[in-house]
Amino acid sequence: MKENQHIEYKESWRDEYLKWICGFANAEGGVLIIGRNDKGVVTGLTDAEKLLEDIPNKVRDVLGIMVKVNLHEQARKEYLDIVVEPYPYPVSYKGQYHYRSGSTKQELKGAALDKFLLREALVNTIIHKDYASGIPVQISVYDNKLMMWNPGQLPPDWSLDRLLAKHASQPANPDIANAFFRAGKIESWGRGIDLIRNTCLEQESPSPRFNCDSNGLWIEFPYSKSVSDSVIPASIKTVGKTVQKTTQKTTQKITQKILAMLAVNPMFSRREIAKSLGDISENGVKYHLEKLKASGHIRRIGPDKGGHWEVLK
Repeated sequence: MKENQHIEYKESWRDEYLKWICGFANAEGGVLIIGRNDKGVVTGLTDAEKLLEDIPNKVRDVLGIMVKVNLHEQARKEYLDIVVEPYPYPVSYKGQYHYRSGSTKQELKGAALDKFLLREALVNTIIHKDYASGIPVQISVYDNKLMMWNPGQLPPDWSLDRLLAKHASQPANPDIANAFFRAGKIESWGRGIDLIRNTCLEQESPSPRFNCDSNGLWIEFPYSKSVSDSVIPASIKTVGKTVQKTTQKTTQKITQKILAMLAVNPMFSRREIAKSLGDISENGVKYHLEKLKASGHIRRIGPDKGGHWEVLK
């Protein structure tokens, strides 16, 4: 198989090939194969077992991501493949941002780098694990606020008013929560909401807003003007305002509304788009997305679950 946007061959390992892994992570993912020449012929490795241990550690330490490294053998010659998944946030190699384009690796600079980082910075969604509950937490960063969503539910007899009032703690997983409490990761029980509010007050930030529904709990942190000016680059604010104005000017055109939404958040689902528009069903959103794909305005990167949209024009 020839090299393409998803496959790269190298006869031996060099630490500089971390740049290629960085490029795959920032694009659509791919496989870096060590021990094959440019034509894909297996040339073999003499230190395959050592590399099997060294490469994952170097990728983790330098790039901050995880990859799968697999050992193979053909005609008594060993080689490795390094499987790189696409990442939802920018991955850098020592401050440099690389990107896989076709069968080449490009270092993003100037306007190309600005566009890449801007696309990620407008709405950068990160999934991690909450210490106490062990369930996914979604963090969405906008130019004027930060929002956190947790799919966990309140206890059956609790309301949002009770959550915001003085209350005793009821951890979803008491054993896990107790382990973190004993390890010093939890200072005290039942004071989380007060600590959040008091911290915002001390930093002269607007009071956080809470919302609870059948899907989970949202906490919204509006930025104060001083924080917004220091944290969000002016170029991002300008583009954000431009997208907003464009959306307002094309309120009669559903496809333009969808394009504007995807430009701000490429990870919007059909359900989220339909809910935001308010006057269209999920099937209607699917129809317009297919039309936009067919016309070359957008394309899908990755699977239906876990992938994202890319606005092309």
